Amino acid sequence: MVDVIADIHPYVKAAWTALSAGYKVALAQKDRDDALSELLESMSTALDLVCRFDKTARHQGDKDVILQVAKKTNECALFIEDYTRTKSFSLRATKGILSNSGDEIARFKKDFDTLRRNLDTGATLSITEGISEVNSSLYGVEESVKRIEQSVDRVARTAIIDKLPYAEGATWDPEQVCLPDTREALLGDIWRWIKRSDTSNGAKIFCLTGVAGSGKSAIAHTVAHRCHEEGLLASSFFFSRDVAERNNPRKLLSTMARDLARDPRILEQISLVLESDQSLATAPLSRQFGPLIREPCLRYPSGTPLVTVIDGLDEGYSIDLLKLLRDGIPSLPQSFHLFITSREMESIELYLSKSAHVHLQTIDLGAGANLQDIRTYIRCGCRRIAEMHSLGESWPGEELMDKLFGMAGGLFQWASVVLQALELSYDPDTELSTLLAGLRTGLGAEEKMDEIYTKVLQACDWNSLGFKRDYDLIMGAILALKSPLSSSALQTLYPRIPNIGKLLFRLGALLTGWRYPNQPVRVLHLSLRDFLTTRAPSSTPFYVCEKDHSQRLGLLTLAFLNENVKHDTPGVGYLESDSPGIPTISKDQISEELWYACEFWTAHVLEFEAPAQAKLVELLRDFISARLISWMEVCTSVDTFRGFRHVRTWIQTTFPEDISLTNDELDSHFESALANISNRLSYMDRREEALLAIQEAVVLRRQLAKDHLIDSNLAGSLINLSNRLSDLGQREEALAAIQESVVLYRQLTKDRPAAFNPTLALSLHGLSEQQSGLGKREDALAAIQEAVALLRQLAKDHPATFSSD
Repeated sequence: MVDVIADIHPYVKAAWTALSAGYKVALAQKDRDDALSELLESMSTALDLVCRFDKTARHQGDKDVILQVAKKTNECALFIEDYTRTKSFSLRATKGILSNSGDEIARFKKDFDTLRRNLDTGATLSITEGISEVNSSLYGVEESVKRIEQSVDRVARTAIIDKLPYAEGATWDPEQVCLPDTREALLGDIWRWIKRSDTSNGAKIFCLTGVAGSGKSAIAHTVAHRCHEEGLLASSFFFSRDVAERNNPRKLLSTMARDLARDPRILEQISLVLESDQSLATAPLSRQFGPLIREPCLRYPSGTPLVTVIDGLDEGYSIDLLKLLRDGIPSLPQSFHLFITSREMESIELYLSKSAHVHLQTIDLGAGANLQDIRTYIRCGCRRIAEMHSLGESWPGEELMDKLFGMAGGLFQWASVVLQALELSYDPDTELSTLLAGLRTGLGAEEKMDEIYTKVLQACDWNSLGFKRDYDLIMGAILALKSPLSSSALQTLYPRIPNIGKLLFRLGALLTGWRYPNQPVRVLHLSLRDFLTTRAPSSTPFYVCEKDHSQRLGLLTLAFLNENVKHDTPGVGYLESDSPGIPTISKDQISEELWYACEFWTAHVLEFEAPAQAKLVELLRDFISARLISWMEVCTSVDTFRGFRHVRTWIQTTFPEDISLTNDELDSHFESALANISNRLSYMDRREEALLAIQEAVVLRRQLAKDHLIDSNLAGSLINLSNRLSDLGQREEALAAIQESVVLYRQLTKDRPAAFNPTLALSLHGLSEQQSGLGKREDALAAIQEAVALLRQLAKDHPATFSSD
């Protein structure tokens, strides 16, 4: 009915546009809010009646009714226009989160129902004659129609594109760019490469490599910053081994696609592709590249260079990504440029060095330009320190300055550590002399960095048992965390440490983010992590065993969840409600440390090996019995569904058989929760997650049914599994699941036909649908005929329950 009527009166057209727009958003999400849906249906019915009246209006009363319809339709159109002005329209319109608009929707529905009854008297009227005297300028109908269409289309497309995962914190940072008057020669080379006209076909890659500490990331931030200023930046992605969603390439292409979708033409194309195949949102890189990157870029090529910056490739690459860079990038348009930084790796040499579209360049630490940049960087840093500590403009003197230049060896990171240590010291003069004393010359870049890290750490008060204990806890946590936490979150997780801020100050030369309580605390550079966990001798007090601390975090996060996930925690309890769907909870609504525990406790716990610690057994038993379902609810509301299947498998292989953490009652309750959340995820059109949930439910139900020859709950779960597989286009697997369900229900009906014939009919209906979708028409017909026969008999035997229609 929607979008099929043309050339009717402007007032009716305005309302029809609103009606059509409402359906566009609803269909984009695949589920509609009941109240808004009912309003749209009432509008549709009233307008349908109006458009059927193509005769001459003979009574003033008839004209008045038509005029009322005209005014009411436009009023409703303007209401929906206003309703779409916020980005959250699609969510509010389709999930029932209507705030104060519910009363307005109810009022409009009542009005349209009244008008429909007035129209439904059999009068035959001409729309044109019936409302021809209405002043079309009264409401500005045509303009409102255009605004409604544009607004709703934009919101609908954005609602779809938002399904693409976006890596938080992966973008460039203006605070991390190169110091002015440094790197000018190298940045000039990069800029000329970006601007240079090239007769070759396809996109190009500039891959800048260098040792740890050579300043690659600062260059990447600078390139991204300048490209942004000149309108050339397509996307940026800064890998980080410290951050779980940025230490792998899973979100790289989806993040790039959402950045490219700033172009409304690309936004439209990608949204259409995702609407037809939403599995692309989490598909492998090889599947995502074509429809999300290559095809939009080829269809709408840029007339100017379009630059994507990727930093720290070595911290998050995969072989599939390297193959894509080698084989896929050349298929992009010539305007597409990819600037990459990375440590030198054998894999880059293997996959990229022989490709004609890849320009490889390595930072030469001993080059004159690099040494001059280091000199400028150190001189500027010393000037800042002298001003902070009132040391005079000439500090630290030419002799010490020259020694600093020489010892840096072209490594910006070495200079950064020294300057931060001097800035935080009580006496920079003495600190500088101490740091430079005994440093060796002729070392390689890695050895040079290890030496300065050792110097800084040896200056700490290792004779203090309290400092040594707290260093081990906090530095171990910083290195073992799957995603960095702020100092305030660390303080909450480690309440026995009296003042974490004071400890972090002592280690400030080696850390970032510690100055502000809500900023994530990180090690200054990846090379420090490698030194503390791998290269530092285990006999030194500053050595950190990352695995030990990760296991410690497993116990800590489990205990934190047991204590802090409660009935009033945001996101808890909706599985017990009758409302469909899943409430959207912002990360801001729960504490940073609680969300970290929710997100990463499994990653830490899975690092335990047999034999299991008694403390771990106790914490897991409490969690499974009282917090497991609530944890699953919170995760699914805030971010994505997180199942328990991999943890269950780990428990079975790690714990001895005489330790039982669950029982059939708990497992049955959890299986029901999984089935429930799968249905809700399906309602929210989160198809991949819905499938994962029902797959876990089926596995658990099979385990519960192992002592029973036939299990009705398993048969029901298989129907849901078939539906979820079908939603993702996995028709063969969907058919297998529904066939198994039919077999189980046939067996169940042999003993209890009255109880199970209805569900057998339901499963046969599903079987028919799957067979039809695979082109097995005759089998589909036979299945649905059997289902109809069962339902006819049920309606005959139980007419009150099974009506004939």
